[in-house]
Amino acid sequence: MLEQTIYLDVVPGGLPPIVNVSQFDEGSRTLHINLYASSGEFEIPAGSTAKVQGTKRDKKGFSYSAELSGTEVVCDVTQNMTAIAGRVYCEVVIENGEDVLATANFILMVKQAAFGTDTDISDSDLPDFYELAKQIAKDAQDAQDAAEAAEQAAENAAQFTPEGYQQMQSDVETLKTTVSSQGEQLEEEITKNIFGFGKPVKKDIYRKRLAIQTLSGDSGYTTLQGGCYLPTKQHFLMAIVNSDNNSCILVELEKDYETVVKRVTLDLGHANDLTYNPDDGKIYVATGSTGTNANKIAVLNGSTFALENTLDLGNSRAKWLISYDDVNNRYYVLDTDYLTIYNSNWGQLKQYENVYKDQYAGECEMNAQSSFCYNGKFIALYFAREIVSASQRISAIYLQMIDYDTGAVSTIAQYSPRGNSDEPEFVGLIGDIGYMFGGQTYFSVSEIYFDQEKIYDFPKSIFGIAQLIDSNGDLNEYQMPGIYYSPNTDYTTGIENAPVTNGFTLYVIPVSGNVIVQQLINSAGDFYKRVLSANTNNWLDWEIMESSNTDPADTGWVTLSLTGNYESVAAHPMQVKKVGNLVELSGAVRNTANQIAGSTTETTLGVTLAAQYRPSKMVVIEGTTSDDQVCQIRVNTNGRVTASRAIAPGTSGYTSIPANTPIFIHAMYFATT
Repeated sequence: MLEQTIYLDVVPGGLPPIVNVSQFDEGSRTLHINLYASSGEFEIPAGSTAKVQGTKRDKKGFSYSAELSGTEVVCDVTQNMTAIAGRVYCEVVIENGEDVLATANFILMVKQAAFGTDTDISDSDLPDFYELAKQIAKDAQDAQDAAEAAEQAAENAAQFTPEGYQQMQSDVETLKTTVSSQGEQLEEEITKNIFGFGKPVKKDIYRKRLAIQTLSGDSGYTTLQGGCYLPTKQHFLMAIVNSDNNSCILVELEKDYETVVKRVTLDLGHANDLTYNPDDGKIYVATGSTGTNANKIAVLNGSTFALENTLDLGNSRAKWLISYDDVNNRYYVLDTDYLTIYNSNWGQLKQYENVYKDQYAGECEMNAQSSFCYNGKFIALYFAREIVSASQRISAIYLQMIDYDTGAVSTIAQYSPRGNSDEPEFVGLIGDIGYMFGGQTYFSVSEIYFDQEKIYDFPKSIFGIAQLIDSNGDLNEYQMPGIYYSPNTDYTTGIENAPVTNGFTLYVIPVSGNVIVQQLINSAGDFYKRVLSANTNNWLDWEIMESSNTDPADTGWVTLSLTGNYESVAAHPMQVKKVGNLVELSGAVRNTANQIAGSTTETTLGVTLAAQYRPSKMVVIEGTTSDDQVCQIRVNTNGRVTASRAIAPGTSGYTSIPANTPIFIHAMYFATT
């Protein structure tokens, strides 16, 4: 039997450890759980008892007694704990009589396994099977044998033990022999469509502000439109268009979402949707209603991206979506009025009226963004938007699966956007995972898991489990809403642009107007905040909002030694002090030999601050002289204090400060450390 030791903090607020197990594990693992308190004293009195309890994803709970020795709790992982795949949130409870002395949490990460014939798991309801079997029984009232079989199928579906599931499959086959049409209906429901019993899980993986212009390499091309995945190159291809929608830059992109392999400029109009046909090696582009190739399908060389041909498909309607189904060798083209399906030689197979934006029941405007084919199914990507006070707000993202035989929307999956203007543009499919790209204010990428058997986790809420920051990460790059952390001082040492040196938790929060806020709480309880400016796309300085240190370290006033021809004014010596992380610089200085600061050139005032007194960002203040001149004073991050741009009263232009004239300085700012 496998022995595993974990450590649980009984003080709330930490991250629960994760124990990885396989589904239906029984008697294969013993957990040794060592309890401790990260603050204060922790002692378990004699006569106390322990238990381990938790709740599985089917909302059913379990509770087991455990051995307690000192501060160690020992328990076996049971089959009931691992019956349902996914995260199982567990807690250790220490009791003494009726009093609960302590609790501590951990997570069982149950890896999904195939059902076995002798598996013993707890009940789980599947109402879809139950209701359908009841309907079949009603339709087959004249066939007594079929009705009895449907009743039994419903019973087994409600219990959903593995044996019951197998029996239900057998009953379906029996139904097909007596009431064949109803039996086929049930079989179709069991294997219906790729969305299954729940929508595909969407997981956001990349987000960076104003990155589209960097990818296009041209300030005139800043809007992402269509795109696709090129399996032969193992790269993504995306179209970034200009403001007139009559020219685009095709960008071939590595899977890191940052490395550009190649750029090609073409007139592909709106370039709303792209698809790749692996059978002929061509890229097909729906150009929309603009540009010299408007209302057509543009055909590109799949290697060079050169324009080889255009197709009007016998009409002048604007083409907005195009996808190639490599399972059935069919093209899907959505234009202004119709969804038309063609064979591989562009012979028309089906045509349906374009009413798909009406599938949304609200009052928002629906927009067709792109499309793709997965496992022989055609799926269109839409989003709903509202205009609120002249600003666009994306209220929902939709995947609509459209049936080949009827043209109807058979399944809809809806997702909430990360920010007010997170507009989805296209989905590039790699195997069973779709990569959804967005490209307005933020360039973003999300993974969509279509094979439910391969989903390894819940979709994470913004306030879900924190993610570990890269060991050499840069907090400037953390723009994806979520929670992140650094575990300790050693780990934080390698992290750039952190305002602290110890462990911390970072919250990245989107607010209106495409602004991102970072809030950071370190292990000492200090609370910091900073904002990603919507105007400059740069992070503003960290601000300390609350400090746990009510009596921070105070260096007292330290008199500075000046160099060169500079000296302090006796009544106002140049001094600096630091209280906590706040620095105050004060005093007066003069040059005994030369006039200074009569231009934009920075002149060092004989002061270079020690590292502990240097600002995290350059500080600019106004200095004054004894004869009422004003000048610009800078406290630089390298510690140098400089003066420039002096102006005398009643004059225009810069006027040098005469020798032996005192310059008064007073600045307050936050230090780097």
